[in-house]
Amino acid sequence: MIRKIVFVVALIAIAMVPDAVAEARFELTPFVGYRFGGNFDDVQDPSRTISSVDISDSGTYGLLFDINMGESAQIELSWSRQDTDLTAKLISGPREDLSDSTVEYWHVGGNWLFGDSYDKGRGFVNFSLGATHISPEDFSSETQFSFGFGGGVKYYFSEVIGVRLQGRLLSTYINSSAEWWCAYGCWAVETGNYLFQVEVDAGLIFRF
Repeated sequence: MIRKIVFVVALIAIAMVPDAVAEARFELTPFVGYRFGGNFDDVQDPSRTISSVDISDSGTYGLLFDINMGESAQIELSWSRQDTDLTAKLISGPREDLSDSTVEYWHVGGNWLFGDSYDKGRGFVNFSLGATHISPEDFSSETQFSFGFGGGVKYYFSEVIGVRLQGRLLSTYINSSAEWWCAYGCWAVETGNYLFQVEVDAGLIFRF
């Protein structure tokens, strides 16, 4: 009985493919890329020997899921992961390896596409926000608020497959610190510290 149900569902899905292709509403894009830079300028170090912590440049991979909201707008869910290592810059001058680490971004945002829906190639800009999860092997993990923006191009080889090239600037809020501002009196002003990374990606688009 179960096999018959599965068979019927499969036939219905196959029958619906032409309509789904003609009115493709979703895009699924697995991608690979490379992420550059990133350092923590304000380190909470009780020993007072570390001036900053750097994240090494390395490869990334992830997944994008887009929902078409019209000819030019898309809602986008994204996840990306970087396997990297952390390096400490010591106050005394030299650098020291700290730990292997992963850096993951979980974001929701949107794309704005240029051109018409029937164009094979379309440029776009995007903005997203969500959370960054930094997980060193030898230290406790952290999850912080982050946002990103960027842009790129999508090229569709057919109604069901295409390629996506993009670049993004990603910013993560790390912590805050107090600075003193003095002019006819002094005030403690809270300032934020951010981790900035740049990422370039290439992915294969599947439309359905």
